[in-house]
Amino acid sequence: MEFVEGNRVTPLIGAEAVLEGLALALARARRCAMLSYWAFDPDLPRAGGGTWGELLVERVRDGVEVFLCVSDFDSLVAHSLHEEAWRRLERLALLRAQLPAAARGRLHLICARNEAATNPLLALAAQPFLQWRLRRVARDLTQTARREGAEAAARRFERLPGLHPRLVWQDGRCRPRRHLAFQGAWAGSRHE
Repeated sequence: MEFVEGNRVTPLIGAEAVLEGLALALARARRCAMLSYWAFDPDLPRAGGGTWGELLVERVRDGVEVFLCVSDFDSLVAHSLHEEAWRRLERLALLRAQLPAAARGRLHLICARNEAATNPLLALAAQPFLQWRLRRVARDLTQTARREGAEAAARRFERLPGLHPRLVWQDGRCRPRRHLAFQGAWAGSRHE
């Protein structure tokens, strides 16, 4: 890798230092800001007022191109984290939609997972747990349909792309896909 002169790296330790450093870096950005997070909450209040999502949108309005990559999580092993990652990304997409049309393309949102493969023997040993989790997630989504209505549950399922290859939504109910006998799990499910 070739390094370009004039750049510097400053380690930021602890949430307060990271948030202060991020605000400063975004304020100094002239052309581009690239951010990568395990989890990014656009509704998190900033010390200087407003939210972090609003700060990103403000910088995009100023002409800065912003790339934000957040971690996705295994839809079975870390189902609630998977759901939260996509809910927050959806919130950011709503903020982007409020930008003028010419500025929307400067806010890039990416939800990515670690592509590491689980050891095949470990994945095989985990099958009873993964099958149980698959049935439980399907049951929970079906119960959401009973509580909140089929339309709300279908929208919730649609916002969980990691479940689409594993589950099918049909007639107001969620069930495992029949052709899936072996469930894989992402090695980077908890933290990358």
